[in-house]
Amino acid sequence: MGKIKNKKITIVITGGGTGGHYYPAMSIIEGIRSYFHKYFPKKDLKLFYIGSQFGIEEILINHIDIPYSLLKIKGFARTINIRSILNNLLLPIRILLSMRKVKRIFNDMEVDAVIGTGGYVTAIPGKIAIKNNIPLYLQEQNGYPGLTTRILSKNSRIIFYAYKEIKKYISKEVKLIKSGNPTQKNIKLLSKSKAVVPFHLSKTKFTIFIFGGSQGSKSINKYFLKNIKEIIDKLNVQFIWQTGRKNYIEIKEQLGNISSIFLTPYVYNMSEAYSSADLIISRAGALTIAEIKKMHIPSLLIPLPSAAASHQLVNARSLEKIGAAIIIEEKNLNDNNLISTIDELVNDKHKIFKMKNALRKIKQLDSATIVAKKILIDLKKDHK
Repeated sequence: MGKIKNKKITIVITGGGTGGHYYPAMSIIEGIRSYFHKYFPKKDLKLFYIGSQFGIEEILINHIDIPYSLLKIKGFARTINIRSILNNLLLPIRILLSMRKVKRIFNDMEVDAVIGTGGYVTAIPGKIAIKNNIPLYLQEQNGYPGLTTRILSKNSRIIFYAYKEIKKYISKEVKLIKSGNPTQKNIKLLSKSKAVVPFHLSKTKFTIFIFGGSQGSKSINKYFLKNIKEIIDKLNVQFIWQTGRKNYIEIKEQLGNISSIFLTPYVYNMSEAYSSADLIISRAGALTIAEIKKMHIPSLLIPLPSAAASHQLVNARSLEKIGAAIIIEEKNLNDNNLISTIDELVNDKHKIFKMKNALRKIKQLDSATIVAKKILIDLKKDHK
């Protein structure tokens, strides 16, 4: 394994748990497909995806058209309750079973390269790749690298990064290439009049898109459950609100049907949601930041306070310092800062325009293409 000898080249892509890991993996898959035959005109390509049964990929996996396997593994739970304790007790068994499963996959396919985009699920394929001298490539979304990236970094051929802060945490011996964060290729700007149609909302009202990442945010949901009716009455605005799967039913029951709110556990049609939005209120995950940049939407960012090394706050400040976003820390949510800031933006079209304009000035990297081409060029060296 690890050397390209056959007519077929097999590449495993692994990463998931959250949309921030899953969607970059999907984008890189498309990049590899697009450029593979430019570098290997006489070879066939086989792609295989490895994700987690407990991640967002579990509900999205039917949308991909390559073979896949979902491992029964998730990270160490830090909260203290019966479910978390049970998860932690089962973790060693799940790791062993997942390792056996991945070894069988690798043996059956003769894997030539592994690409990891993060999340706990990346660790096992990454470790097995290293043990078998299979080229390993990592794409890290944040300035402070995730645990999996830190564990695997020394034995990876290339780490692709978005934020220069990563250089503080990665050995100088490791090759780093700036790529930015791969976003979903199918996210495109549409006219607002068409975009709002699936959400059954007004074509003319100021529209706010709330989401706390792919899994939702309990704190953001709690705040808006308490305040959203007041905001609608006071400002005559409308909302697309992605609650996440865990909180949707509870919020739906408490909120009831309100014509100015499109409530959903998960937004599949992100082009429509972004294109409908005059303002985004969200966490500051790396992929969210990349998509906000791509779609040029002003934002109110509420960074996750428990994020390692405050990386979400670092992400948010990258937009705040150019005047494209406003940060409200979670600890300040309940002192009316958010309502007054929304009020200010809804009633100041010039400020909204300036924020959009700041985003338009950002140089956009074709991240998935950069990652795909660099990996294929590097793999070609094994072919010679």
